[in-house]
Amino acid sequence: MTRNEPDGKLPLELLDPGRGDDMYWPRFRSRVLSRAGPELLRRRREAQLTVSELVVGWGRLVVPGTLVAAAAAFLLFFSGPGEPEPTFLDVEELLVWDDQEVFPADLLAEEETDLEFFLVAVEGRF
Repeated sequence: MTRNEPDGKLPLELLDPGRGDDMYWPRFRSRVLSRAGPELLRRRREAQLTVSELVVGWGRLVVPGTLVAAAAAFLLFFSGPGEPEPTFLDVEELLVWDDQEVFPADLLAEEETDLEFFLVAVEGRF
């Protein structure tokens, strides 16, 4: 673009969208006002509301939404049995199951216990 102004500034006429159309700005104004009409009407009605009417209006939306959220939270927290509590076994419980000895006595008497046998026996019980 060339700068035609003597002070070196860009002429603003080049940026005008209605430069070649004389009816551009009246059409634009008409279009904006017709689209803004419903919102302007709503704002005009709300300007006449009192504080108590405004609070009651909000209450009509907020209270049911709060009740729905509370019901959903109740269902999430209190539905279903949940996860079972983990059970911890003592060494004595691992060695004896239903009054029956799980491991042979001579295996327990040895100084070195076969760790793999022990783990397989414990995991096989559950």
